[in-house]
Amino acid sequence: MDFLTNTSSASDIQKHLEACDKNFLHELTRKTNIELYSFKIKNFALCIEAWNSEQLVGLLAIYCNKLEYAFITNMSVLPEWQGKGISFHLMNNCIQHKNIQESKLIILQVKKTNFKAINFYKKFNFEKEKEDNTHLIMRLKLG
Repeated sequence: MDFLTNTSSASDIQKHLEACDKNFLHELTRKTNIELYSFKIKNFALCIEAWNSEQLVGLLAIYCNKLEYAFITNMSVLPEWQGKGISFHLMNNCIQHKNIQESKLIILQVKKTNFKAINFYKKFNFEKEKEDNTHLIMRLKLG
């Protein structure tokens, strides 16, 4: 397994997200156009990636506003690779990345019913910042 940064193409990201679609709590294709979202991630996000040979098996995409905060827009691992510690490595590499370290906070949004993801983020000391009827906003203070 190779953990790399910003090596994936928009096409790699699209294939990965399409393969993960059924595993999202609410299918991604119901919320967004995956082709356009992949292009946006490639061009505007920092991509922390897990590769097995030429297959993108894990992706953490985060938008960076270096002075204030960084926002995680995607965290996904192919279904057949889950439970192997890939998410842990992606998140750890993200938090340690120099571009992220320049931010004051990492912020993310997660469905309130996605207990697996919420518990995962809590392991990295993310805390609930606010919530509405369906989502939590979680944050991790840096520095």
